[in-house]
Amino acid sequence: MREVLLGWDPKRTEVLKQARKEAMRAALEQRLSSTAEREALARELIRDELVELTKVRCRARWMGLACDARSLGCDTHVFRRPRVRPCS
Repeated sequence: MREVLLGWDPKRTEVLKQARKEAMRAALEQRLSSTAEREALARELIRDELVELTKVRCRARWMGLACDARSLGCDTHVFRRPRVRPCS
């Protein structure tokens, strides 16, 4: 077992994770039945990509997605910074 783990290529893991993510997204899109569900998924995907871009600091793409999100009406609570309540 140790030889298998030591010989495993981490890049293969990333490829497998991406393939699984795409398969899960395709299955989710097949289950969507209404426009509202499709718009909610679009907002969620934009939000997820914004988080990833923030991690790698890709400001130009981030601004483009932020504009797309605003055009979809995503300037609601989904994109606002959460309020933190002080401990009492």
